[in-house]
Amino acid sequence: MKKTKTTYALIILSVLVLLITACKPSQQEPVYTEEDLQRQVLETQSARATQFAVETMAAQLTALSMPTFTPPIPTEIPTQAPPHPRKYPPYSSS
Repeated sequence: MKKTKTTYALIILSVLVLLITACKPSQQEPVYTEEDLQRQVLETQSARATQFAVETMAAQLTALSMPTFTPPIPTEIPTQAPPHPRKYPPYSSS
């Protein structure tokens, strides 16, 4: 018996909550003036320009950080000059 009274009380309470929320006045949609719309458009354009600049900078930074292929520059290998021929025969102790 006590369980059914609790159940009925919960059902009545739920119905009252539904009725109270249904009777709640709806919020009116905000009315925008021409200045408000113009300001929002300018803010959107500014945000898009900033986003484009950041994406461009990120792409340039990525391109700069990539390794590049640099072909080897041909250089002469230093070699020793051939020995000069002697004009005189080597010193002999004869």
